[in-house]
Amino acid sequence: MRIFFPKLDSLRFFSFFFVYWDHCISLLFPRFFSDDILYYMDPIKRTGGLGVHMFFVISGFLITYLLIAEFEQTGKIQVLQFYKRRALRIWPLYFFCMIMGALLLPKFLSAFVYCGNVLLGLSFLNNYDVIYFFDRCNNSQMVIAWSVAIEEQFYIFWPLLFLLIIKMKNPFRYLSCLSLIAGSLIFIYNTQGVFRDYHTFSNMIFLMTGCLGAFYFKNNLSSKILQTINNNIFVIVLITAAVQCFKFYYSWVLFISYILLPFLYLAIVVYFSLCKKGPASVFDHLGKYTYGMYFYHTLTWTGVLVLFDLLSLRYNQNNFLMTAASLLTLPTTILISILSYRFLESPFLKLKRKFVVVETR
Repeated sequence: MRIFFPKLDSLRFFSFFFVYWDHCISLLFPRFFSDDILYYMDPIKRTGGLGVHMFFVISGFLITYLLIAEFEQTGKIQVLQFYKRRALRIWPLYFFCMIMGALLLPKFLSAFVYCGNVLLGLSFLNNYDVIYFFDRCNNSQMVIAWSVAIEEQFYIFWPLLFLLIIKMKNPFRYLSCLSLIAGSLIFIYNTQGVFRDYHTFSNMIFLMTGCLGAFYFKNNLSSKILQTINNNIFVIVLITAAVQCFKFYYSWVLFISYILLPFLYLAIVVYFSLCKKGPASVFDHLGKYTYGMYFYHTLTWTGVLVLFDLLSLRYNQNNFLMTAASLLTLPTTILISILSYRFLESPFLKLKRKFVVVETR
C-alpha cells in the first residue's frame, strides 16, 4: 500500500516561500517605503507565521493519515518504528544545521550569531529557547528551529495518544481532537507575546486541526464537505487572505483568526492532498526539498552577505545590491537543499525505508 500526495509538495514549497519572503524580502521594504505606507504593508511583510502554521497543519494531517492507514493495514501501530522513521527523517539535517549554526559558524564568522541555550537547541526545545533566551539577539539564524522542535515534540506524544483515539468510534475521535484544539485556544487567549507565539501548546491548535482533518477525510472522500472545498477553493483562499490581512489591524479579528485560520488552512491542505489535477509542476518537485530550504535559507542569506563583504560590495549603502542579495538567496538555498538531500539526507532516508509500514514516496 502506497500513499503519496504529490500536489501537497507544491503547498509545502509555497509555505516555505512565505517564510523566505518574511525573512529575506520584506526586510527590503523599509528601504523603499515610508513608515506610513509600511504600516499598511504588514500583511505583505509578515508572512512567516502563515507558512509555519501551514506546515503544522500539513504535518498533523499527513502523519495522522499515515497512522490510520497503518492501523487499517496491520491492526496495530508500531510506535518504536514510528520514532525511528521520524528520527531518520528529522535528525540528520537538524543536528547538522544546529552544529553549524549554533556551534561552529558563530565562532569563526561574526555575521553568524547564536544567543540561545545550546542544550535546549540540541534537545528539541528550541521554542523555549526563543521564549527565554533569544531576545538577546533576534537576528540569530537558528531562531527558525523553534517550529521543527514543536513538530518533534508533537511526534513524541501523538502516536501514543493516537493508540487510544483510534480505538474509539468516529464521534469520539473528533471530540478528542476538538478538545485539544479547544485547550490550545484557551491557552492562546490567556497568554501573549513570545509565550503565545512560540509555546508548544499555543501552536498545538494547528497540528491538531490537521489530525482532525485526517480522521474525517480518510474515510469520507465522497463527503459533501470535500466537494464544497473542491468547488470553492478560490473562495477559501480569498477568505484566508482576508483574515490574514485584517488580523494585523483589529484585535477582535486576531482572536477570531486563531479559530478560523487552522480550519481554513486545513481546507487548503485537504484540497492539495487529494487533488489529482494536472501534470507534475516544478513546485511539486521543489516541495521535496523544503525541509532543507527551511533550515538553510537564513544561513544562506547571511552567507550571501558575507560573500558580498568579501567582494567589497557595500550592500548596506546600495538598495540594488541588497535586493540582489535577497533574490540570490532563494536559488542558492534551493541548490544547497538539493545537494543536502542528495548527499546528507538520502542515506538516512534509505535506512528509514527499513522501518516503513505504509509506503509514502
